[in-house]
Amino acid sequence: MELVDYIFPSYYYIVKAGDLFYKTPLENSTLILINTLDNNVPVYTINKSIAEFLSEFRKPCSFKHVQAKYSWDIEIFFNEMVTRRYLLPFGNEIKDSRKFLHCKDLKQISKEFGDYTFIQKLNDKDVINVIEVEDQNCNKYVIKYLEYNHSFYEKSLHSEYLSLKILESFKIAPRVIKFDEKNKYLVMEYIHGESLLDYIRYRSLNIDKKSRVADRIIACMALLHERGVVHGDIHARQFIIDHNGFVFLLDFGYSYLKEQTDIVNIVCGGIYNYIEPENLEPNVFHKYNNYIPSFTCDVYRIGVLLYYLFWERFPFDGYTWKGFCANVKNIEPQFDPFTKNGEQIPDKYINLIKICLSKNSCSRPESAIMMDKMINCL
Repeated sequence: MELVDYIFPSYYYIVKAGDLFYKTPLENSTLILINTLDNNVPVYTINKSIAEFLSEFRKPCSFKHVQAKYSWDIEIFFNEMVTRRYLLPFGNEIKDSRKFLHCKDLKQISKEFGDYTFIQKLNDKDVINVIEVEDQNCNKYVIKYLEYNHSFYEKSLHSEYLSLKILESFKIAPRVIKFDEKNKYLVMEYIHGESLLDYIRYRSLNIDKKSRVADRIIACMALLHERGVVHGDIHARQFIIDHNGFVFLLDFGYSYLKEQTDIVNIVCGGIYNYIEPENLEPNVFHKYNNYIPSFTCDVYRIGVLLYYLFWERFPFDGYTWKGFCANVKNIEPQFDPFTKNGEQIPDKYINLIKICLSKNSCSRPESAIMMDKMINCL
């Protein structure tokens, strides 16, 4: 390990969830890493040990200096923090902050794609930006564009375009308004509604409403798989529920078509709670293997999503990354027959979720098409 001083930049803050000005489902004492340069966007929740480790670098110091204070091997964890740019070589933090702020003015950028007025930024990434805009008639759109050249995200943007065009007639995903491959941007229809995550968290859903949402999620994914589209990044924020209760699926950046032959650079995305057991990497903190997504990957994640819908918790947890991975790989989730409000969950959903969460991918339904058939037969 080279003798370079690293610093935990001052634009990152560690706060308690209870100190935030907005409501979260987290316990008030939960520690959260905040990026103050990106509208105080929460980066992720951390435990006390991680907070203490990062705080060691508030003043510039070397890895060797900090390592001497720990009895366990911290090198893998240190490298992960450097990769995520939470720890930076001393002197580079100002340069790096400009990347977070983005060199271009977002209001000006929205004009470059058409006669649009910038409304807000919708994501917290620094390579590919997603912004909400409005035209002169007050119609809203979403624009996804690359901040700078990046081969993976160029391919990702093109895959998203292909997937959306195939699904256009089904009205389960945003409609493409314009795709400019040369200038690397995609203009899409804005879907009005509420994310499934917020829909579950902040509404008191009875069992009938939960069942109706479950049926629509399965039907939506069945149409997706029927058209040969693998989504690759299923989680609760990817679904929007509109005012009529219809379900829409967003963010096809990790998607691909089963008929594609050039899939060398395609990898699966995902929030760690949804990652399949066969693809978790317990020896690397908060990471999973780079692998090509498949229908059975989507099926497992739908299973996690449906579990969260009915029980309002995830099927697996863990106090550490290794502990979480071990639980996913070795422990069977609990299937209480009742929701937290005491309503009985129909057996057909419990049985379907159990199969979707099978440790062995070969034991899961081969696609959401089969899930749709099963739910209508159970």
